[in-house]
Amino acid sequence: MTGDLKDILAIALPTLIPSLTILVGVISNNKRLDDMNLRINDLRAEMNTRFSALEKLFDEKLRHMEDVIDARLKHLEQER
Repeated sequence: MTGDLKDILAIALPTLIPSLTILVGVISNNKRLDDMNLRINDLRAEMNTRFSALEKLFDEKLRHMEDVIDARLKHLEQER
């Protein structure tokens, strides 16, 4: 039995240590990727807020331009 245990340990130990190292690396990278995903989601939410504000401002400016152009056209039509 002692010989068999030594053979098993001789085979298992060289594969177990690198496997554990890889497992720790995968878990560590997974945490880092989760953190990066959270940051990307936060940036996406901030960008959506900014774009919504810009869209609102653009719509207001465009509406104002339309009103000015309509007023000028109305004035020109009344002069005819």
